[in-house]
Amino acid sequence: MNIGSVKVSFVIIFLLFRFGVFAEGDLNASGARSGGIAHASLCLNDVWSAINNQAGLASLKQVAAGAYYENRFSLKELSLYSFVAAIPVKSGTIGMSFVSFGYSKYHESKIGIGYATTLGKIIQFGLQLDYFQFSIPDLQQTNKLLTFEFGLNTLVNKDLILSAHILNPLHLSRTIIKSSNIPSLIRFGLLYSFSDQLLVTVQADKDLLNKASLKIGIEYQALSNLVARTGISTNPMINSFGVGMKWKRLIIDIATSIHQVLGIYPQMSVTYKIK
Repeated sequence: MNIGSVKVSFVIIFLLFRFGVFAEGDLNASGARSGGIAHASLCLNDVWSAINNQAGLASLKQVAAGAYYENRFSLKELSLYSFVAAIPVKSGTIGMSFVSFGYSKYHESKIGIGYATTLGKIIQFGLQLDYFQFSIPDLQQTNKLLTFEFGLNTLVNKDLILSAHILNPLHLSRTIIKSSNIPSLIRFGLLYSFSDQLLVTVQADKDLLNKASLKIGIEYQALSNLVARTGISTNPMINSFGVGMKWKRLIIDIATSIHQVLGIYPQMSVTYKIK
């Protein structure tokens, strides 16, 4: 390994652990629609619910698929890719997802397959089996973990949705580096639609190791095929902005998030619905 490679590796690992940039929590939030509202996306019902909150898949009526990319702070080593698909069946919806974060010297990935259904008239429930893999090749360290997550949406009325989601409820762990363990993450969310054009969503995330994070997002449909978004989150403090554009069954979402210390990172996702 040359000196330049060592320096790059040191900087990346420093960012990952000093500023909490590692993907552990972010492996559970994808899609530039979500990114545009600071990932306050627990209550949203779209194909990205396959990652963000499986309960939301229960609302889907069409087969859909999507791809997402984000690049943090202009460092290719901090790139995240994710892919999702949702297939409605007679009794509910099957969701599949794959997320990959990092580069050759530090890499995390997550594969998920889940199912969501409606219980009664107002309850949506989703359950997913997750396979995580974490590796640092230079240390000859690779660890794997099989766990699960589940979510619940309550459709209080046509304007109000309450959501809850738990990742890794049994607190299973993989120990290479202490801070790399999968947390038991609990999230609560609320979405209120003030009109057909305007919605506001609020979300609180808490794991066993870190302080709670509060996220607030606003989505406004400016035109029939154009949506504007903004959001803010704490711990870390991040401001987000984004737009969404729709052409028939194709949706393109673009977002930018601003970390108060490290700078910006762009995000983009493409979603396609099959009639």
